Amino acid sequence: MGFPHSQGIQQKLRISDSLLGITLFALPVGSVISLSFAGLLVTKYGSKRVAGYALFAYSILLYIVGLSQSIPVLITALVLFGVAGNTAHIAINTQAVGAEAKYGRNIMASFHGLWSLAGFSAAAIGTVMIGKNILPQNHFIIITAIQGIGATTAMFEEATRRKTFTIGSPVLFRCSMPEKH
Repeated sequence: MGFPHSQGIQQKLRISDSLLGITLFALPVGSVISLSFAGLLVTKYGSKRVAGYALFAYSILLYIVGLSQSIPVLITALVLFGVAGNTAHIAINTQAVGAEAKYGRNIMASFHGLWSLAGFSAAAIGTVMIGKNILPQNHFIIITAIQGIGATTAMFEEATRRKTFTIGSPVLFRCSMPEKH
């Protein structure tokens, strides 16, 4: 797996190729860590809700990766980015299984095809941003904004259906949505 702007981040932090490689290994470490609890979250809270929160976290963490000014911050951000990304993948795949069951025929390959198309699109966007010498933090804030809007919209639609909107901890940040009359 490549990471956009890894060379720019390497130059900003003034690290060697080998240290960059070790640092970037934090991303798959985060993905593996998420395997221990992502399924439990999906079971307890539902795949749609978990996907929304994980994608929201994923978008914010991408920006934090771009802002990282030290190796420990970058490694931490990459681990959490991997956790959020893989948690989102698990939740989205669970949603796809449910959609496939409701659709009544095999459509999972279509979902994975669209995922691949999204990956190619992301690579193309990264290539353009790098080619235009866009700084990593600027590139990542644009992507964060797009992903954040999408994730927030999905969470808001779900919250409107449930009549509550929760950001983060349900205990700390719970707001009631007005009732429709």
